[in-house]
Amino acid sequence: MDDSLVEKSREVLLGCCQKNGAIIAADSDRPDYPHDVQSYRFVWPRDSAYICYALDLLGIKEEQANFFRWLKRAEDLERTGLLYQNYHTNGRKRWTGFQPDQNGTVLWALHNFIGKNPGYKREFTPLVKLLADGICRVWKKEHFSVITQDLWEERNTYPEMKNNHTYSIAACARGLKCASAITSNRNWLKVSKQMETMAKSSYHDFLFVRMAGMNIDFRPDISILGLIWPFGILKADDIRIINTVDNLHKVLEEKGLFHRYQYDDYDGFRFQGTDAFRGSGTWPIANFWISVYYSIRGDRERAGQYIKNVIHRLDKNKNIPEQMFSNNVQSSVKPLAWSHAMYIIAMAHLSK
Repeated sequence: MDDSLVEKSREVLLGCCQKNGAIIAADSDRPDYPHDVQSYRFVWPRDSAYICYALDLLGIKEEQANFFRWLKRAEDLERTGLLYQNYHTNGRKRWTGFQPDQNGTVLWALHNFIGKNPGYKREFTPLVKLLADGICRVWKKEHFSVITQDLWEERNTYPEMKNNHTYSIAACARGLKCASAITSNRNWLKVSKQMETMAKSSYHDFLFVRMAGMNIDFRPDISILGLIWPFGILKADDIRIINTVDNLHKVLEEKGLFHRYQYDDYDGFRFQGTDAFRGSGTWPIANFWISVYYSIRGDRERAGQYIKNVIHRLDKNKNIPEQMFSNNVQSSVKPLAWSHAMYIIAMAHLSK
């Protein structure tokens, strides 16, 4: 493990932990933050959940607890039990798409935190119940009863189409199972099993698709690896996963680096108040995610190589960006907290 990059990651992650408990996606106040890209000084609970998991690996506890306290105060959470697209640091909603995977991923992170720190169980059990009940309230046996948005914020499901984002329902299935482990709620387990069944049924034409239902989205998507880690819906040596990963290599890999999904246009560029979609780069989190997959498979050589392919391309400050580009025109959000968190996570899996 590169000790200097671990310390850099610690610095970046702690720099995104705000005094009031919010964990922002990127600290745009940094002097080395690019001026021509999006500001990510907002809270995506999913990103924060992964960051909390990485903080745990670094032995950092209080910032996790502060985030979960902050989350309890997020706008509309007490009323709906649902987590929306993202939030301002004071807890007000910024964008209002419902992304169910955020409920699931936060429950997974809460389970990890409470398991390591049982003294917090009483304090955070009400938050667990709120998030788990929120998911169950809008789930109707095979799909959600409301419009949902995927983790990349670019596709919606609609109740009348009876479709699901595979990553999202896998996240919710695992989250509900984690919640049930904390409070022994059988209804949550029942819904978890329904969601797991739907996630497994999203295998079509020899690969897991990013969205299943009446309209299937066949574009390969790195988030399908969530079925393996962190959500554990399938084993890493399942032939269906192996087929899917083979397809990820064929379609998304470019010179040892991975795009997040096929035909991705988002590059994070902001010009005169407008988001430009000039074509995506490769995403370090995608490399770290597939590294985790190969560590679980026991292929440490490939797992290590996909980490090195990112590290060898970092700037002198060792800031891990959101995206990497093969030209000198496009720049990226840098450093991105989720990228640094996934580096810590990938290295932890590699060292097991």
